[in-house]
Amino acid sequence: MSQRLTVCRIGKVWAARDVTGAHYGHSNDLFEAIAVAERLASHFGGGTVVLTLEAEMHLRELLPKAACRLS
Repeated sequence: MSQRLTVCRIGKVWAARDVTGAHYGHSNDLFEAIAVAERLASHFGGGTVVLTLEAEMHLRELLPKAACRLS
């Protein structure tokens, strides 16, 4: 069975939520929450990671800043 993990905001932090509503990897850092979701998806043997619209919009705001830090 494929597990779906949704990266979403829980209060003031980001976390990965599974289909049962359980939350994993609470973090102020969206990238860390995504990394936790990806590790869990891998552990579940091919699970899927999706972002809520809010998480996707926040990620788009962060990407130009992250690119500047890398250069």
